[in-house]
Amino acid sequence: MKRRIAAVVILLLLGALVSGGWFYRRYLRLEHDDLAPNIHAVLGAGGNSVIVHGHGQTLLIDPKFPPGSAWLRRWMTGHGGPPTIIVDTHYHYDHTDGNPEYPNARIVAHRLVPDLMRQRDGAFWAQHPNAIPKTLIDDSGTIDVGGQQVALVHPPHAHTQGDLWALVRSGDKEIVATGDLVFHTFYPFFDLGPGGADVKGTITAVRGMTAAHPHAVFVPGHGPLATAEELNHYADYLTDLDRSVAKARRDGLSEDQAVKHIDLSRWHFSVLPSFHDRHLCWATAANNIRAVYRLQSGRGDAAHPPCSLWR
Repeated sequence: MKRRIAAVVILLLLGALVSGGWFYRRYLRLEHDDLAPNIHAVLGAGGNSVIVHGHGQTLLIDPKFPPGSAWLRRWMTGHGGPPTIIVDTHYHYDHTDGNPEYPNARIVAHRLVPDLMRQRDGAFWAQHPNAIPKTLIDDSGTIDVGGQQVALVHPPHAHTQGDLWALVRSGDKEIVATGDLVFHTFYPFFDLGPGGADVKGTITAVRGMTAAHPHAVFVPGHGPLATAEELNHYADYLTDLDRSVAKARRDGLSEDQAVKHIDLSRWHFSVLPSFHDRHLCWATAANNIRAVYRLQSGRGDAAHPPCSLWR
């Protein structure tokens, strides 16, 4: 745990050094949006969160990670109180390490998530066994939050093998919490380890969400609120990336040659730092190319992910 906290502090300091005020505004600062009566998005300071209040119950989707999870807990204290239910959209630490902040909450996730937590981040969860999800969803389900129905949907293998996205309706408004199926305005992180990413599956999941809910407000895993058009733009990027890497491989280019040959600058996405599998990883155009090259080559390896900021 101390190592995790130290790594996060280093990440934050490096991010502030590299990106200055932009990094603070886009990644560290906690911001909230009132999406509909009793439905809020709390953005930044880690993975984005969604809060739904019902009669006597509160749902929190993705409780962030320290120190952002503590900031979120304090915010919730003044805005309806702690959650009675938590949904983890997937197992990654930046969306789940806040679970222990709420020992009385019922924690919901896809059925694969508990094993992935133990397999990929066992030391942390061995210290917090009661914060591992106990209510498990198979393909889809609905949870009742004091009379407010929240639909949970599991796509096929996408950002991870255990993703969920959530749909909440308020009158004629739809709000979709995507988890890390979507990184809006940022280059995405690709998990190369067991239970990790599938690019084509992510494209299919994103286009499925937008087709089913074209007028929804989308709360991405990272980044500002988005529209269906913006999610389709993100899916277009993933499609371009996947096809460009596949062509480079067909042309016999090495990974290093593919990075030099493929130009993703027209997408104008921002760099995103994260800490996974004991590595400080930077989501950049070059690292996206390297990650997809390795996924297509069957060389996914969580122990040696493409992380460098400068290559």
